[in-house]
Amino acid sequence: AVQLQSLSRGRILVALAALVLVAPCGCRRVVDPPRRALIPVTLEAARAVVGPNPTREQLAWHWLSPGRAFEKISVSWLGPLICGWLNDGHLLGSFEATVAGSLLASYFVWGPAAAANARGSLLVSRASSASLFRGQVADIATFVDDDNRDLVELTIDDGTPVRRFVVIAPWRQEYALLEPGLAARLIILRSGRGRAAKTLLVSECFLPELGVYVGEYPNLNRKEFERLIERVDAAEEAGLR
Repeated sequence: AVQLQSLSRGRILVALAALVLVAPCGCRRVVDPPRRALIPVTLEAARAVVGPNPTREQLAWHWLSPGRAFEKISVSWLGPLICGWLNDGHLLGSFEATVAGSLLASYFVWGPAAAANARGSLLVSRASSASLFRGQVADIATFVDDDNRDLVELTIDDGTPVRRFVVIAPWRQEYALLEPGLAARLIILRSGRGRAAKTLLVSECFLPELGVYVGEYPNLNRKEFERLIERVDAAEEAGLR
């Protein structure tokens, strides 16, 4: 018992000596403050990121897909037909018929831009709140859908089961680098408040460590989105210092 008491006193003395030696040096353990996963952003900021101007990626989504391009061309072919029908077989005739036919004939050009514009603007106009979600890739799965398309499914969370979002996209070769634990950034649009709130949009996912976007539709203005991320991170760091 005497030996145990001596050992206990010895450990206490060693601990006190360590504290005395460390304190004058001003040394201390630095603990990183927790980072919020869901950062509210203004609807004006969300509008700059989600709409209204169509981006290069959105136009490519419409034009470079054979199915969607065929749809646009099919509508464009109606222009000359309607123009000729309204003008008794002539392409040019009454002003109204010529304008209507010209609009339909040029649908292949302006249709994708109008669709992208409407898709982003309508979502933001219906939203009551917008947030930047800073999470991580929790799980990755691949599967084949009913149209025989190879798809990848990412589960994005903040390390808890409370906030979890799923992003699905057609498989691309650059997705071979995906792995759990990668940082992920999303824009979340919601309507309503409290328990009645509904999620209108879970945007495509940006993986900053790879510089890769994952999503079915490129609904983000990517330059504006990356600027928004930089502003939020800089504001948080400034507030923590």
